[in-house]
Amino acid sequence: MGRILGECVRQVLICLLCFSVWPSAVTGQEQAAGIEFEEAPIRKAGDILPEEMVSGPTFRVLDNVGSFDSLNLFTVESEFGEIEIYGEPMLRIRLREMKALETLRATTTAKAAGQAAGRTATKSFKSLGAAIAHPVRTAKGVPKGVSRLFKSVGRDVNEVVDDTQKLQQDSSVAEATASKYGKKLVGIDKAERRWAKKVGVDPYSTNEALGAELRRVAEVDAAASIGTKLIAPSLPELAKVLADVSETVYDHDWRELFDLNWAALAEMGATPEQSQQFFDNEPLTPSLDTLIVSSLEEMDGVADRPLVIEQAALLESESEAVFFAESVMLASWFHTDQTPLERMVFATLIPVGMTADGRLIAFTAADDAYWTRTAATAAVEFHETYQDMSEQREVWIAGHTSTRFRQAVEGLGWTVRDSLREELLPLVPWGVGGSLADE
Repeated sequence: MGRILGECVRQVLICLLCFSVWPSAVTGQEQAAGIEFEEAPIRKAGDILPEEMVSGPTFRVLDNVGSFDSLNLFTVESEFGEIEIYGEPMLRIRLREMKALETLRATTTAKAAGQAAGRTATKSFKSLGAAIAHPVRTAKGVPKGVSRLFKSVGRDVNEVVDDTQKLQQDSSVAEATASKYGKKLVGIDKAERRWAKKVGVDPYSTNEALGAELRRVAEVDAAASIGTKLIAPSLPELAKVLADVSETVYDHDWRELFDLNWAALAEMGATPEQSQQFFDNEPLTPSLDTLIVSSLEEMDGVADRPLVIEQAALLESESEAVFFAESVMLASWFHTDQTPLERMVFATLIPVGMTADGRLIAFTAADDAYWTRTAATAAVEFHETYQDMSEQREVWIAGHTSTRFRQAVEGLGWTVRDSLREELLPLVPWGVGGSLADE
């Protein structure tokens, strides 16, 4: 009797677990509920990345690439120490910056800095690992994944700012926001931006070692007037809007960037409060601000674009910010190259748009999506948040999806389009998507 009772209890617990993980299974989504969970595999770097990103003169990506919350976890061995990086977009940024550091050190400008300056640079190089690494050895150690971006924020998906409010721009709010915005950007001058442009990196990067080296070389350049001895590397041809982003960031100081972006948001109908919260958000650098705003500008005529700014204001980390920026780029590319969007909607922190014929399109910069327990929970909640908005639901994914993930999401009633990052890479500024091979 005890054995029978124990088995009954076990079956009840299994049922409770299934219902807690698969709320859609009791609402007609049997197919999704029938897909077994999978574990994200550990893979070799060469199976994921192009050859030039696997190793170089100053780095090697180790063959223990895991995945957490649909973004890959890379461990990079370099002269700067062992660095762990969350997400392929961030990896591309950091590897380009490593190449830039190598280039800067090799210039006659760097040699002219002298022994003392060389010691300062070495110290900054050693700080690189601590400055940019995600301190993780396992997925459990990741401070914040991106699955929370798929959760409902408890906001009515049809709630938008009143049209009369949209036009009420308050100059005092803009000035107060600009004052706060500038405090975190002290010291980045024209010379540093010029050198950042020469080596194809973001002048507002959070990489402290890169910032220190740009300052050092810029100071020596100013003293010795030898800046022309470094030839800028060739970068891939960019789409016009994103080429304009690069030039805008390089050629304008932080205040000019702020004014340009504030004016662009006002033109889209953003309220001062929406813009203020956007610019106040710490993980968004001036470059990411400009990339997001410019991508939205490219979506000319799409209603409720300021809702995307509200989403961005709620991001909590640099990895989320980079993930979100690429997701917005994906939406912009879809609008200009695939099907025009009619309006944006906001119920989670993932960009979602609606076409004129009623298709609901979600955009995500995932690297590799697997049907893990965490992914299933996020997918079901995301589905339940948006399912009543349209019967034509699609998710467009920058990276790849496993067979189980695709089957389960399609079982929830969503069409899956993946492997789209190659469409985006030629468009990304600052060398993020450019080749790392020697030009």
